[in-house]
Amino acid sequence: MAAPFLDPESSLETLREDLVYLRCRLAKHPLAREFAPRAAELLTEWGDVYAQQLAHWDAQTAAQVEVNMADDSLDEFVDGFDKDLRAVVGNKRDDERYRLYISGGLSELKRPVLGEELETLSAWPEYLEGEEDPRLVAHRAPLEAAIRVAKDALAARATADAKNAAFRTTGALAKYVQKVLTARDHLWSELEIVRVKSTGASLPKEWATSFFKPRLPTVTDAERKARAEARERDRREREELAQKRKELRAKLRETQKELSSLGKKPR
Repeated sequence: MAAPFLDPESSLETLREDLVYLRCRLAKHPLAREFAPRAAELLTEWGDVYAQQLAHWDAQTAAQVEVNMADDSLDEFVDGFDKDLRAVVGNKRDDERYRLYISGGLSELKRPVLGEELETLSAWPEYLEGEEDPRLVAHRAPLEAAIRVAKDALAARATADAKNAAFRTTGALAKYVQKVLTARDHLWSELEIVRVKSTGASLPKEWATSFFKPRLPTVTDAERKARAEARERDRREREELAQKRKELRAKLRETQKELSSLGKKPR
């Protein structure tokens, strides 16, 4: 046997709540009080793991800031380049030279955040190498610098994401979660031994389980949707039934009027 199920995918907040409940329940019972420090130790360790998780999330946020700023820089570059490019081609957006750089429209080019925009702009330095107009040539060096910054930002974000994923799947968080689950099972087993040996205490069969926080049944999105659809069907059926009754009453009144006009007593 084992402790009541605790989802390994639970959030750190859920784990802490479970451990606080366990510690408090253990501390309140004289036959289980000796086990309370174990839950307290896990709670102390929880703080360190949570701090690590916050650091990973902060690193991801900081990396995303760099990505967004690099994207803003590329957008500003595109606006300035577009102005000079239009001047070179006589403001003809259907000119082949213009469409070489900006084929689908300015807003469409800038829309993705360091996605297709960076991919598109990465080809421009090669195009600019063949340009002779100084207004366009002047953009090559700033563009190459902006592209390097953007690629570095993407690489930094990928690294931050990878570190957080490792922390959660095989690193400190994963190991801590497994430690908590194992400790809960061991505690339950030892509590069960106490129950069995305490013949004079008349402890109930579920005594060991009672120290763990009850898990409320979870409802999936599919179940919520099915329940909502069932309620909607019931509502429509009630409305249809009420409408039919209304129509039947109306027909009954009409029949009664017809019978009255014929001098017949309605049955």
